Amino acid sequence: MSNRRYHIHVICVAHSQPLILDSLAVFFQSRAFLTYDLSTHLSQSALYGRQCVDACDYVLMVIGDSYGAVQNTGFSQMHLSYFNAKAR
Repeated sequence: MSNRRYHIHVICVAHSQPLILDSLAVFFQSRAFLTYDLSTHLSQSALYGRQCVDACDYVLMVIGDSYGAVQNTGFSQMHLSYFNAKAR
C-alpha cells in the first residue's frame, strides 16, 4: 500500500455543511490533505481556490441548499471553483 497522502480540494459553500465537512476531515485525516474554498468576503478567495484546484490531486464537491453568494463576476465561489476544476 502506498504511503502517499493525496491533496483533495473540497469545493463547498463556506460554513454551509459543517457536519459533512467535519466528517470528511476525520475520514481523510490519514489519507489526504484537504483544502477548502474560502468565504467570498475575502478579496483573494477566488485566487486561492484556483491555486488549490490547480495543485490538488482530486476535487470533491459538496452541494448543499445553495451555491453560495453571487460575486461581482455573476457567479458564486462554488461555480468559479467548479469551472476551474472542469477546465483542468
